[in-house]
Amino acid sequence: MTEAEWLACTDPHAMQTLLSGQTNWRKRALFACAYCERLANPFNHRCKAEILPQVEAAADGLLPMSDYRKWKDEVTAERLRLAELVAPIPREYLGGEDYLEEQELTPELEATHAIMEALYWCVCFPDLMPYGLDQTLDEWRHWAFTLKTIATRDVPRERVQELLREEEVAQATLFRDIFTYPFRPVAFDPVWCTSDVLLLARGIYEEKAFDRMPILADALQEADCDNADILAHCRNEGPHVRGCWVIDLLR
Repeated sequence: MTEAEWLACTDPHAMQTLLSGQTNWRKRALFACAYCERLANPFNHRCKAEILPQVEAAADGLLPMSDYRKWKDEVTAERLRLAELVAPIPREYLGGEDYLEEQELTPELEATHAIMEALYWCVCFPDLMPYGLDQTLDEWRHWAFTLKTIATRDVPRERVQELLREEEVAQATLFRDIFTYPFRPVAFDPVWCTSDVLLLARGIYEEKAFDRMPILADALQEADCDNADILAHCRNEGPHVRGCWVIDLLR
């Protein structure tokens, strides 16, 4: 894949294949959080607000990995509990004869299950080896589609493909914000890291104030930054998220 193809690519599977072996745990974790953050959530469940900050904290070294592993086990258990409510399993598998009592599949229960499934893949995503990433991307698109269509059961076939395609594009866009084209390193001069630039970059990251990215571009230019890739990235429409490759250069 050429750099021009990378910049225009809307196939997240091709992009992650290109990045295979060239990503780190932190970047994968922040990609996962950014994608799950944008998922439509019709009932505004607390689980998203509670889980994503934990993954971000682990990514930035603010949560010990031993605590993260323990917490991940708790998320996995909650995911299984919800899955049993949505699709009860026979008690014979648990030492009994009857099925677990089936819960009414309300839109709220279905949404809770969908968002937890998506978040489960978010929690596990950073640890997956490259061969597992394709499955994760597909799982996210499936649960994003479920959340988008809970209120509308009869979705026309062409609309199904359109919604799934929207999620592919969203994933590809996030790849470009977090990962640079792997075969051409970005030329970066530490001289550009003035106190104003660093303060602005730190505030953008900590406050998730990515609407300030164009202001950062101006500050970099004032610091004599002439790298067209960096300036263009700051000024593009984004979305920008934690893990943005420009912000990471300045942190």
